[in-house]
Amino acid sequence: MRFSLSIIGFLAATTGFAAASDDTAEKYFPQKLTAQQLLYYCASSALSSSGRNRQNYCSGFVSGVEESVRLLDTDGHAGNKKFICTPEGKLASDFREVYIRYASRKGTDLSRPAALVVLEALEAAYPCGE
Repeated sequence: MRFSLSIIGFLAATTGFAAASDDTAEKYFPQKLTAQQLLYYCASSALSSSGRNRQNYCSGFVSGVEESVRLLDTDGHAGNKKFICTPEGKLASDFREVYIRYASRKGTDLSRPAALVVLEALEAAYPCGE
């Protein structure tokens, strides 16, 4: 649990810097995302420019969580437990699809922070062998 909170704190700090540089993005991409809001961005239609922008934001957000967890796993900050074991060659769009499938499942609590639900989705899709 403490590790998950560390990830969320890290992501909140880094997204705060992005928010300061682009005020126009704030109306489309709030910096304190719920899992529901992120799912809306991820599942946006690629037929419009704003839909593609939302998809790109989602891909970046989800792959940012993956990279953060992978970095913490490699540096030993997570102790001996690895949280996700991502196969080589996965793209940000692959992570976006993993999140859409996980968040769309019945019973997923989408009122929680997006980063936490992304972490759960990645853990479920790319578990590490014991």
